[in-house]
Amino acid sequence: MPTFPTQTRTLSDKVVAAMETYIRKGSPADVIFSRNLLLGTLFNSAKEPGVAGPLVKGFSIRGSRVMTKNARELWIPVQIGRSSNTTAWNHLDTLSTNLDTGITRQYAKFARYTDFAGLSWTDELETSGEGAMLDLWQTNFDRALATMSESMEGDIWSTNTDTNETTQKEVIGLQHLIADDPTTGTVWGIDRSTYTWQRNQATTSAGSFASGGLDKMDALWVDLASTNGIDPPSVILTTPDIYTYYEKAARAKQQINDNNTGDLGIEAIRYKGRPLTHSSSCPSGKMYFLNLNYFYLINEKGNDFKTFYPPMANNQLVSKQVRFTKGFQWGCERFDRQGVIAGITA
Repeated sequence: MPTFPTQTRTLSDKVVAAMETYIRKGSPADVIFSRNLLLGTLFNSAKEPGVAGPLVKGFSIRGSRVMTKNARELWIPVQIGRSSNTTAWNHLDTLSTNLDTGITRQYAKFARYTDFAGLSWTDELETSGEGAMLDLWQTNFDRALATMSESMEGDIWSTNTDTNETTQKEVIGLQHLIADDPTTGTVWGIDRSTYTWQRNQATTSAGSFASGGLDKMDALWVDLASTNGIDPPSVILTTPDIYTYYEKAARAKQQINDNNTGDLGIEAIRYKGRPLTHSSSCPSGKMYFLNLNYFYLINEKGNDFKTFYPPMANNQLVSKQVRFTKGFQWGCERFDRQGVIAGITA
């Protein structure tokens, strides 16, 4: 009788160890956030000491605004008002020690995401060799990471309102945090119609970028940059279309310094020294000016890409299962330093 090749029905300890190493290499946070412009920018930013505006650093270097908390309800501070204790003094002057109420708190719930990867028992039976089976499993796992990233990407750019445990489980959306109409709505539990310090700045019905876009950018920049212009936005995010409008305006001032190549492309787009970039997830007609010094990316302690290895279910032949979960939320402590221009056309 002919000899048939044997088929691998179980994975050895060596391959199981390889699976676990593959999961942990590079950190799922790096993989997921690196595919998401907005989350990746927050994850990789660090507050620059002594200078207004953060530095965007390499992966795995987290700034002071990326933190981990464990609570049913999380909070971040809000700066309101001014200190009444600042004064000039000399000799034995009596100094003020008022406990000012210039800082309050805003509250939100964690948003939690999960995904799953595994192999059917049929795949194990029909795949010859541990290496081929490991490749198939890695493909499933990579697909799960990519899908979670896409889901977070869509939610973080959305109009999602404050997260709650019943009707709104997803993360708060940028269009809710930095709203076209910042005089309405409740953000992190605070009613913007009542508390003006919870409002971002907005320019609406901007119209043609070619005829007035740069002027509107200039005006919003000045409004956001604080007294003496020392606290300007860190980054500007917009759509691919508006990015090309801006590049076209910049190209009019371009000079060719290398006659051999005649390169007319612009390698890096900036506005007043700050990076200006685009995402296809950005809402149509909008340009966001963000000061990352005041944003928080809060990871849920114990649920920061927690990994589980479930056993085979009683009613399905699924093996080599991996489930991973992530809890996080993001918010802002100073909305007056954030802005949006909406309604931009060509």
